[in-house]
Amino acid sequence: MEDVEILELFSRYGIDAALMAAVAAAITIALNRFVFSKLDLSDRAERVIKLLPYALGILFYSIYSLACNSGINCFFENLADIAQQGIAVGTLSFVLCLLFNKITSKSKDDTCGVDAVAALIDGYICPDYADTAASLLCEAMESGNTESVDGILKQYAADGVTEAELEVVKTLILNLYGVS
Repeated sequence: MEDVEILELFSRYGIDAALMAAVAAAITIALNRFVFSKLDLSDRAERVIKLLPYALGILFYSIYSLACNSGINCFFENLADIAQQGIAVGTLSFVLCLLFNKITSKSKDDTCGVDAVAALIDGYICPDYADTAASLLCEAMESGNTESVDGILKQYAADGVTEAELEVVKTLILNLYGVS
């Protein structure tokens, strides 16, 4: 991901979403570095932890919306929009976490796009094919072939991964690339 693309992300989401995403990213990074890295977690728990930036994004945007809007009725009337904006904040938070990890890691070979997709599919794709699947998914998204994402995910899915989990991963990948 180039610097221009990163700036476009911030301009698309706005300063309020960027600040919420930065806080969510900081919390996610701190929890990963100081709590989760010390625990012996199962594969399923690690998969759930990957969704932490999104959960925090939805939570923060919900609180923000509740505080800015006039009353609880307005909050419930706009719940779908709030969830969508919360996922957008979570996506931005996820990208910030990836950028932080990319900057602080010793390996600088991979592009951020492949790193982002690899982090999203980790635990959902058979580990032997994770790099291949991440590359194929990036190629598909960059060429605009979003229909093939489903097939790639299903082809390389790890044992025990449900259809619903793959659908969530697909949605997150599409959101990462700005496709609704």
